[in-house]
Amino acid sequence: MSLKQNLYEISYFMSAESVEESLNKLRERLESKGAMITQSANPEKRLMGYEIGGHKEAYFGTIKFVAKEEGDKKFGEIFEGQKSFLRHILVKYKMRENRRKERRVITSAPNIEHKESVEQATNIEKIDKKLEELLGK
Repeated sequence: MSLKQNLYEISYFMSAESVEESLNKLRERLESKGAMITQSANPEKRLMGYEIGGHKEAYFGTIKFVAKEEGDKKFGEIFEGQKSFLRHILVKYKMRENRRKERRVITSAPNIEHKESVEQATNIEKIDKKLEELLGK
């Protein structure tokens, strides 16, 4: 039985202490849990909206990776014992089996307006007839 692979994204805030070392440890932990990193950018220093653990500024970054479905719970444990990461969120994207491109059909506006106006006129006539029947005119 083969398990489906899912796309995951981790976004994090980390303190300025040993950014490269902490990031390398995170990548190693992900790979040891069976993840294949697909996209990773260098974290950028950002001013936070509120202070976290005495830090007003932190490095923000994201890592996208692909892994088998069975690893969902394992990835939540990656940040345990890592004090340099102030906050993190793990997002799981479910991959669709049928990847079809959606086509957008564009019709000319005058045709749509004309069709709607004809339908509205017909509906108004029907309503008028029904009202006349009910009111006895």
